Amino acid sequence: MTTIAVCEPRYYEVSYRINPWMDPTGWQAARTELAIQAQTQWHELKRSLKRLGANLCEIQPQKGVPDMVFMANSAVVHNGKALLSRFRYPERRREEPFFESFFSKLVDAGSLKDMQKLSDGMVLEGAGDCIWDEARELFWCGFGPRSDRRSATMIEDYFERPTVSLELIDERYYHMDTCLMPLSGGDVIYFPGAFSPADLEEIYVHVPEEKRIAVSEADAQTLAVNGVNLGVHYLTGSCGGHLEAQLAERGYQVHNVDLSAFKKSGGSAFCLTLRLDCGSAGRLE
Repeated sequence: MTTIAVCEPRYYEVSYRINPWMDPTGWQAARTELAIQAQTQWHELKRSLKRLGANLCEIQPQKGVPDMVFMANSAVVHNGKALLSRFRYPERRREEPFFESFFSKLVDAGSLKDMQKLSDGMVLEGAGDCIWDEARELFWCGFGPRSDRRSATMIEDYFERPTVSLELIDERYYHMDTCLMPLSGGDVIYFPGAFSPADLEEIYVHVPEEKRIAVSEADAQTLAVNGVNLGVHYLTGSCGGHLEAQLAERGYQVHNVDLSAFKKSGGSAFCLTLRLDCGSAGRLE
C-alpha cells in the first residue's frame, strides 16, 4: 500500500531566508491571505493524493517550525527503515526532535522496523537530497547547498543499496528533488542547468537517452520537477504544456495542483510528502 507522511501547514510561513525563493518581507505583506491560501492548497493536495490511492499518515505541526510542512526533508525511508535528517541551518534543526518522536512512534507501532540517526557532524536533509529510483534500485543523492557528499556512504551502509552523488551548482535548486526526479517507468525528469557537465555525464551513464526528460528553465522555475509519482500518475504544482505532452507520450497522467504558496519557500508536491513504503523489488506490504 502506498503510504505517505504529510504535515498540515498550520504554522507555515516564510519567516526567514535560507534559499533564494524565500522572501520574509513579501510574505509579511500578505501574511493572512497567504496563510489561508497555503491551507486551501495543502488540503487539495491531500484530497488529490487520496484520490490516487495513497494512504496518508499525518504528523502534528508545531509552533516555531514553519518548514516542518516539508516532510520530504524529515528522513530517508526505505525497506521499513528510517534514516533521520540533520539540517544544515539552525532554523530547521528545531524540527529534528519532532521528527525523531514521529518516527520512533512508527517503529514502536510496527509500521517501521528500524530508525537510525546520522553520524555526528554529518548533514543530510532527508529525501529532499536522497531520492529512491525504483527502476535502477539506487539512490540519487544531492550534495553541496544542504547535504554532505559523505552522507552517501552512510546511506549505502544503512540501506545496503548503491548511490549516485551529484553536486548541485545552482543555489535555486538547493535540493535534488527540485531538479531531478526518477519515475516508475524508468524515465528521469531533470533540469540540466542544476548540474555541472561532469555530473550530467554521470546522469547519462545511468539513464539512457530515451529515458531522459530534460526540462526547460521555465519548467524548472515553476518546480515542475518536484512532483509525486504514483504509478502512471504524476502530481505536481505546475507543469508546462510541452513537459505534460512528453509525459503523456510515455504513459503518465499529469495532475496539476496549485501549490504556489509553498513555492515561496522553494517547495512543491514532493517536498510536502514523504513516501513511507519505498522499497527494493516492490513496495512494502
